[in-house]
Amino acid sequence: MNIGFIGLGEIGTHIATNLVKNKFKISVYNRTVSKAKKFAVKFRCDHKESIETLCKNKKIIILCLTTNAVVESVTDKIIKHINPGAIIIDHSTIDYQVSKKIYNKAKKKKINFLDAPITGGVIGAKQGKSVIMIGGDNSAFQKTKKIMQSYSKVLEYMGGSGQGQLTKISNQIVVFNITQGLLEGLHFANRYKIQRNKLVKVLLNGSAHSYQIAKHIKAILKKTYEKKKHHSVKEIGITLKNAKNKKLRLPCTEQIAKII
Repeated sequence: MNIGFIGLGEIGTHIATNLVKNKFKISVYNRTVSKAKKFAVKFRCDHKESIETLCKNKKIIILCLTTNAVVESVTDKIIKHINPGAIIIDHSTIDYQVSKKIYNKAKKKKINFLDAPITGGVIGAKQGKSVIMIGGDNSAFQKTKKIMQSYSKVLEYMGGSGQGQLTKISNQIVVFNITQGLLEGLHFANRYKIQRNKLVKVLLNGSAHSYQIAKHIKAILKKTYEKKKHHSVKEIGITLKNAKNKKLRLPCTEQIAKII
């Protein structure tokens, strides 16, 4: 199966790499053409210098992009140039309303669009253990399931268009608050000069245990974890916008948004 892949950022590069390692034939496109060329040379695959040429004879296009505007712009071009019956899989994290808008545009051209945001970060993507939540037509999901299984450990079909993005928001609300709690706990421990190795042992084996601690154990022990930027302004913005649409208060997340 010949797959077109757009977006060779940190996450996208690892997804594309896992596709190649799992013997899928892919062609890559990136706005920075040199990235696509470098990837193509390294992994002996094709690169294209335009979305139009990437779409030629493709039935599957996978995206891993940044913002609402970028995803809309790219999908508009794909819908214009790809043949009916094709499926677009979007791993970007964007507003679910934008995903539904793109889904409806694609549907008019008999093209399927799946919103399929990812969690698990760079490490999960590199190891092929991402968690993917999918919204859109189940028939399109079933046709592309084996592809996504090649770079994920959990693949969950959530329902109709937009449900993947809404699930990602729910996931991120939990992540924001766990991470902020961990950062504040470490900050407090630093001020009182609590031994980090002993603190970590307590955190890993008590009721404070979380995936965030286990995942970032090396950085926590080195005291570099708290120096990193952990909250995405984009994702918190999407979260609060959609909470407001439902007149829903998220007090902790609202406070985090004020301090990042």
